[in-house]
Amino acid sequence: METVYKESRPQLQEISWEDVMILSSKVAKVILSGSYRFDAVIGISRGGIIPARIISDMLLVRDFYVYGIKYYSGINERDEIKVVQKPEGNFKGKNVLIVDDIIDSGKTMAFVKKELEGEAASVKVAALLKKPWSEIDPDFCAGVTDKWVVFPWEITETKAELEGKAASSGKNA
Repeated sequence: METVYKESRPQLQEISWEDVMILSSKVAKVILSGSYRFDAVIGISRGGIIPARIISDMLLVRDFYVYGIKYYSGINERDEIKVVQKPEGNFKGKNVLIVDDIIDSGKTMAFVKKELEGEAASVKVAALLKKPWSEIDPDFCAGVTDKWVVFPWEITETKAELEGKAASSGKNA
């Protein structure tokens, strides 16, 4: 298991549902202002499913798929990339947009992109946010942060994990 940040408890940045809509809209507007048109949108689970669905709606792309990846084992902890679900679509000759909520190391996005590049006509990547140290720069992104981002779909599990870590170390969360 790899520790992501040097400190054991990174600074948190909470993102609201309104923020998610604003960030998704920024990504979609950049795409729509250019010449890119997509035939399919793929959300990387778990975090990318919601923004991918929102962005696919804004782009009027009905072909929506999920690529299931497990990489993070907890806050500030990563394991090896594990594929848990591959999309069952045929992407041959299609322009595909892969979406995730955040690109941290970039390893997950780079893995999924490489998997699809052999089949699709083109593969572009988008994220609501990215970390400055990411090994991959998304084609479309709404912002950069160096904090541990907590999205609205993961508040309860993040709180539970922080409380569990605090209890095991004898500190308050």
